[in-house]
Amino acid sequence: MRYLIVTFLTKTEVFSFLDYLAEAGVPATTAATPKEAGIGCGLAAKVDARFLREVDSVLKKGRFGGYRGSYLVHKEGARVSKTRISL
Repeated sequence: MRYLIVTFLTKTEVFSFLDYLAEAGVPATTAATPKEAGIGCGLAAKVDARFLREVDSVLKKGRFGGYRGSYLVHKEGARVSKTRISL
């Protein structure tokens, strides 16, 4: 399973981002901000990695000043790897 974790400074921006994704037809939920991020409000957006282009588009259209980064998470059994990606 591969998914994206998109981090912001505030919960308000997380929920606004989720609203924009919903309008674009992209399913997403909240998730805990990865400790690797070392920032944020404790909540992040979780999106299937297949929607990478849509996530990038929404980030650019939404002008999210509190956007702090995205992580690609690859989960295989008990193994989980997180890689910071540029969007």
